[in-house]
Amino acid sequence: LSKMKAEGLKPNVVSYTALIDSCAKVGESDNAVRWFEVMVESGITPNAVSYNAVINGFARRGDTENALAWLDQMRRVLPLDKVSYNSAINSCAVADPPRSEEAEELFREMRAAGFMPNASTLTSLERATSVKRRNQLCWELGIDVEKAMQRKPQREHRQVR
Repeated sequence: LSKMKAEGLKPNVVSYTALIDSCAKVGESDNAVRWFEVMVESGITPNAVSYNAVINGFARRGDTENALAWLDQMRRVLPLDKVSYNSAINSCAVADPPRSEEAEELFREMRAAGFMPNASTLTSLERATSVKRRNQLCWELGIDVEKAMQRKPQREHRQVR
């Protein structure tokens, strides 16, 4: 960002989110949060990708408390999307021990919000609960597991824009 500023360019939500996402992907969730806060303090409004990058950073570490805290923070200002739910469910799967009740609750909430699960969703749900429980939940919610497992995450949702 300092190079951008030196060149007379003004950082925007895309540039800040790229920094946030980079920190999150290398396991530096605290730095991701710091850059998120710098962005907000600079008067730039975060978008869903910004929030999802922070949530995913905590999810990768299995830090369910912080992933869910950021999910709640996002929920107060923006609608959650499939990426938000998938990351939060993944945090439950990666936690030690896995947080099956929270994963199930998030999965039900995701469906109630109108989102169809994809392979990523169901893999995380399975790791957080079990194959048997995942299949029971899918049956209860009218989800065809085989069809859902064929759905791949949409690429554009994972890219920083």
